Amino acid sequence: MTHPSVRTRRARLVYIALCAVCFITVLWLAKHYEVARLSATLIAVVPAAPGLYLAWKAFHADRVEAADGTDLARTADQLAVAVRQQWEAEARLRRIDEPHPLPVRWTAAGSELAEEWSYIVLTAEGWAGASGTGRQAWAGGVAELAGGGAELPDVLSRVPTRRLVVLGEPGSGKTVLLSRLVLDLLERRSDGGCVPVLLPIASWDPGNEGFRQWMAERLMSEHPALRAVENTAPGGSTLAMALMDRRLVLPVLDGLDEMPAAARATAISRLNDSLRPGDGLVLSCRTEAYREATTLGVGVSYRMRGAAGIELLSLGVDDIVTYLRRDAGEAAAQARWVPVFAALTTDSAVAAVLRNPLMLSLARTIYNPRPGEASALVPDPAELGDATRFGTPAALRTHLLESFVAAVYRDMPGHPSLWTVGRAKKTLRLMARVMDSAPGRAPEFFWWELPRLAPRALRPATLALFDLVAVVCGVTALAGYRFGLAAGVVNSGAVFLYAAYATRRHPRIGFPLRGVLLGVLIGVPVTLLGAWLTTPTFGCVIGALNGVLGFFGAGVFEKRTLVPSTGFRWTVRGSVIGAAFGVLAGLGAGLVAAERVDVMVAVTVGVSVALLSGIGALVGLGLGTAEVDLEAATNPFALLDRDRRSFLFFVLIAGLCMGAAASLAGFIGVVPTRPVFSEAYAVNNAVILGVGIVAGLGAGAVGACMKTVWGNFFFAKCVLAARRRIPLRFLAFLRDAHEKRGVLRQAGAAYQFRHLELQRRLSAGPAADAARSPRRRSPGEGVSV
Repeated sequence: MTHPSVRTRRARLVYIALCAVCFITVLWLAKHYEVARLSATLIAVVPAAPGLYLAWKAFHADRVEAADGTDLARTADQLAVAVRQQWEAEARLRRIDEPHPLPVRWTAAGSELAEEWSYIVLTAEGWAGASGTGRQAWAGGVAELAGGGAELPDVLSRVPTRRLVVLGEPGSGKTVLLSRLVLDLLERRSDGGCVPVLLPIASWDPGNEGFRQWMAERLMSEHPALRAVENTAPGGSTLAMALMDRRLVLPVLDGLDEMPAAARATAISRLNDSLRPGDGLVLSCRTEAYREATTLGVGVSYRMRGAAGIELLSLGVDDIVTYLRRDAGEAAAQARWVPVFAALTTDSAVAAVLRNPLMLSLARTIYNPRPGEASALVPDPAELGDATRFGTPAALRTHLLESFVAAVYRDMPGHPSLWTVGRAKKTLRLMARVMDSAPGRAPEFFWWELPRLAPRALRPATLALFDLVAVVCGVTALAGYRFGLAAGVVNSGAVFLYAAYATRRHPRIGFPLRGVLLGVLIGVPVTLLGAWLTTPTFGCVIGALNGVLGFFGAGVFEKRTLVPSTGFRWTVRGSVIGAAFGVLAGLGAGLVAAERVDVMVAVTVGVSVALLSGIGALVGLGLGTAEVDLEAATNPFALLDRDRRSFLFFVLIAGLCMGAAASLAGFIGVVPTRPVFSEAYAVNNAVILGVGIVAGLGAGAVGACMKTVWGNFFFAKCVLAARRRIPLRFLAFLRDAHEKRGVLRQAGAAYQFRHLELQRRLSAGPAADAARSPRRRSPGEGVSV
């Protein structure tokens, strides 16, 4: 789709071209024909072509612009279907409707948390389009906002501004209630109407990003089709932004309390600034966190402007009993809960804890048998009333959180778990610590962040190993294994030191000075070794080329990718550098060959080496990755597959080109000394070709590890699995934890714990595990991806 100004310029150019063609045609006809009937007709008709074109173009533009509203409404309908499918699947995975939805109830929030009702009404009355018919549906006061169950859509419709803050204690059911609100609103939605979209607000940085921009990006994170450009949007804005401009999206924002405390008040202020008259909003937060955010400033209000508030209540005894009995199923399983039911009417810890929907859900998962599972194989819920073990609500909550993972990973009849409880806990605990190690960021985990858990020296060691293979084999093909081993040790050692230093938190020396130092650190020793083991000319050429590659390789390393790639693209700067390197390599090969052969042969050698090495360097330096937009990533497994293909493609293409250059130099004998493995090797072109190709593949692997993330992820996974910290099939573990165990949820390309309390408990972990936990790092520091 094209912006109108672009279509206008295009039409203007076509009009001018048609006029010019018609003018030339008229002159030609007038010159070559007498004014006969045919020529006169043609001369009269041809100039009408531009006018006919403009008339058709105007008609077509009108039709396109008339269809824009219909297309945007159709887009909203498609978005509604996608959102419905997403949250219906999430409800199934979380077993929200099993045995039945918990009857969460609420009351109106106090005036210290929400605006006075008269102010809300005054705000709505000042909006354009406020009609008497709409006012009849408004509530008469905050007391009418109280309700429960599936009444939240009705409550929202009775708020004049359609802005609502949902408050509650940790685990009180805010997220589940919002997901049910989204599904209920979608059920009532008419074609072309507003689409409710539930998003985690913790992923927004209100200090550096506008709310509407973040909202549009989050929309596109789950629905990449919304990145398309809308026909008539000014500036060619995306469909996501166009839907927001037309108020076809209702933001349902979950988890303000998951933001850093210092950012919550800023978020509320930025939301107030971003919302236009008529914009609706639903926001959830813990009650105390919201209270603190609204009272940070003396004389300054941080409350949501024009928003009513409701506060979730604890579950009643009858609700708890009915829920647990129905979920237990058979009479024998129900009888196991009788001691717990008796304690619900007392002031015991179990009575206080099970009034919380999250804790109640954990208890039924832990103590109720699954279909086909014998009650005797499941822990006895009577232990919840043991005042000796669980004398306080905090102790009982800790017990439920720690027992949840063991419950979901226990073997089921006919469905044994692929991972032991201990292995699952250890892996989930590592993930929780990664999420907690970046303050100010949303609590989410991307698969390419796994190297953060590996030893810090893994990435430099990986690059040094591939570099060792490349240099040893490449120089061996040219000058024998002695010089090859010496040059390889020098190169790989310098690469390891450089990579280890460059990934420090605050290196004192920056690029390009670091690149110059790396080039000198590689080039000078290789030059001296080459001059000693071969000839001065050959040593200078090899040393200079190694130094140049070291400098530009450092530049590639400085711009290494930290996110998956979707393919490759050519960069002008890298292409120029690669071509220049090919010229230098060809010139060096020609100079070396001139010492042994005549000038014409030396020129041929130089040109051949320049072409092959230039192609190899052009691919290695000029081929950059087209990084995926994380906000457009919806499937982590598709991302992994694309990035792995990019890795292998780069290794093969760059490696074969660079390997061919080294092999050619070995074939034509431009080196001053013969390889000394054996006499057979000296004349065996197949061996030279093999060694050269291996060298090229090693060099390609070095570049691929810096341009993609799959290589680092793969080696980190293998190392961590060998140390028994994660399963070798790590992504299969993530999928199982999301789709079958209900521990994780997926948001775009990220995984999140379904319960923030569970994440925090796992992150804290036992003291023994905490002693082995990795040191916390700041975002990006030491991230070997």
